[in-house]
Amino acid sequence: MNRPGPVHSLAGAVFVPAETRPHDTHLKEMAVMLSEISTQLEKLGEVLCHDAEFVSRHVHELQAIDLIAQKQRALANVLGADCPVSALDEVGLEEIVARFRELAGKLG
Repeated sequence: MNRPGPVHSLAGAVFVPAETRPHDTHLKEMAVMLSEISTQLEKLGEVLCHDAEFVSRHVHELQAIDLIAQKQRALANVLGADCPVSALDEVGLEEIVARFRELAGKLG
């Protein structure tokens, strides 16, 4: 039987046809868990933002919590996607996109 080989994307990713790659439910579950954690972080940040004194003393830390949650959600989306390269197009954080593109350049 003649199966198609790997396909290389312009961004440097290598895609193996689905029939030769087992479905990895562990990666999908990790993506779900990362997304859940980002939601929990966002809720924590929201609760802390209801205390004006706390906000005035810890605005940078609250911004860091928000950024961590955004990064986790973006990574969860890439990790859980059928096509990680296409998923990068949906990531709104340039830092993450740049790091993956840099990695693809090193591998390619």
